[in-house]
Amino acid sequence: MDENEAMRERLRAAEQRAAKLAQASAALRETLECLRTADDLEALLGHTLKSIADQLGVRTASACVFDPDRVAHLVWAIEDGRIVPGPESSHANADRPSQSNTWHHQWPSAMDAPAPNVTPVADHPGMTPEQRAFLLDRGVRALIAVPMVLRGQLVGSFTLHLGSDTYPLGEDLELIQALANQASLAFHLTRLADEARAAAVARELQRAADARAAQLARANAALRTTLARLQTADNLDELLGETLDLLAQHLDARSSAVYVAGPAHALECAWVLAGGPRVRRERPLPARWRDRAVDRATSIVVSDDRDDELGTTIAVDVPILLGTELVGLYTFGLAAGRPSVDDLELLQALANQAAIAMKLARLAKEARAAVVAQEEERAARARAAAVAEERSRLAREIHDTIAQGLAAIIRQLESAAIAPEAAADHVALAATIARDSLVEARRSIRALRPPALEGRTLEGALRDLVERSGRVAACPIRAEVSGSRSQLPSEVEDELYRIANEALTNAIKHASAQTIDVELAYDGPNVRVAVRDDGVGFDAAVPRDGIGMSSMRERAARIGAAVTVATEPGNGTEVLAYWTAP
Repeated sequence: MDENEAMRERLRAAEQRAAKLAQASAALRETLECLRTADDLEALLGHTLKSIADQLGVRTASACVFDPDRVAHLVWAIEDGRIVPGPESSHANADRPSQSNTWHHQWPSAMDAPAPNVTPVADHPGMTPEQRAFLLDRGVRALIAVPMVLRGQLVGSFTLHLGSDTYPLGEDLELIQALANQASLAFHLTRLADEARAAAVARELQRAADARAAQLARANAALRTTLARLQTADNLDELLGETLDLLAQHLDARSSAVYVAGPAHALECAWVLAGGPRVRRERPLPARWRDRAVDRATSIVVSDDRDDELGTTIAVDVPILLGTELVGLYTFGLAAGRPSVDDLELLQALANQAAIAMKLARLAKEARAAVVAQEEERAARARAAAVAEERSRLAREIHDTIAQGLAAIIRQLESAAIAPEAAADHVALAATIARDSLVEARRSIRALRPPALEGRTLEGALRDLVERSGRVAACPIRAEVSGSRSQLPSEVEDELYRIANEALTNAIKHASAQTIDVELAYDGPNVRVAVRDDGVGFDAAVPRDGIGMSSMRERAARIGAAVTVATEPGNGTEVLAYWTAP
């Protein structure tokens, strides 16, 4: 495979990755919206089944719910890509009936598994020979069982039929499990609502019913708020902070913090909330976690942990998990009283929402990185081609002007040596040729000026540079011009423009800045150009291998200007070029 074919293959892979990410995000958001607004549990199950089937591209599937006796009831089925109510659905069949009992008895339900599992039909352990023959005759090669689990109990399942030996990727299984978790959450909300209604009917439990309904309302409000934010939030960090606020308020926590897994999976503090507004502050990981294998944390931990300074006696730790990977942690300190079971389930539900948001953010970051890498590769190729073309052009220019002129001068001088009587004429002609060659050389030099300055002022060229750079930068870039414009020599404008271009390119690539400012200031006949950012900065005392700074200083030296760099780690960088008129 040549280099062009490899690049096209990478582009195709990146496009497929971006399309898959968009499809996954759309399916998840649609199901989240349905959960946020739907009052009908069966309608939500049907929508979730269709979303899962569409994500995997399967043509047949089913959704079952289980009663307390573990008997499965088929409520939805997908036949040839079309969803229809099952024989035990409460919905009227407006389309056509499914194959009722045939589907119910011949399709094995999900097994007791904590996550989606793919099992070939040929060696499915819970299938009768009749069931196996039924499925193989219809082209089914494997089953994907997606459990809906609530409090450790199997409450329902989605079963999908694969017609090929190619199994879904782990990312697809994580997505369909997330969709199944939404359905489990709907079961939980439905059960809570049923319990609240039942309690309200009984007079002797009226007071308990009122408290239960109030607690359910708070839980639903917190969950719906987080679901809405998950659909619209662009800033993952802010979403984690807002979720921390909701959970702390719901638990009446004296202190709380959220940690996010950083390099080498180390948990780093992102937000702290303790008796005031939420702030960004470094807080060490609690001692109870520093000695614990955090990568094995799979559930909420409630423990006795006294902190006299904060006035807390109970600690609640809520892990944020992507599959089995710990990607974050919520910690809370309570003055007294352990959280109820319903509180813990709400905490886990909101932590699951945070995990989904982190997964989407991670996939989006990977897609953006792939696109940026492709753009950089294309830009590098374009620059290399432009450099090669410019070298060829310069070679032609030198050959056609300076080289030919020098050859002609040499011929005249040699002729003057051979014929002394005509030496004056030959020398005069050589001088004429030298002057003409000088004119051509100056014309070639003018042609080498930056295209941005061709027929334009330095101010206009810098504004265009800021506008072009702002299209690819990850932060705003601002341009500011002050003072009365003075006429500058063309070589001064050329070098100042190239210095600003180099400094701005370095800031975009390396500073990780929130803002970048480009300033052009006239001071009588003098002028200065500055590029400032509020990024990570660097230690100026440490030698660097790059040629950017040496190039800027060489350009400044050509025109008698000075270049200074002011920076330190964490406090941004300023590159200043100052030219004083002679």
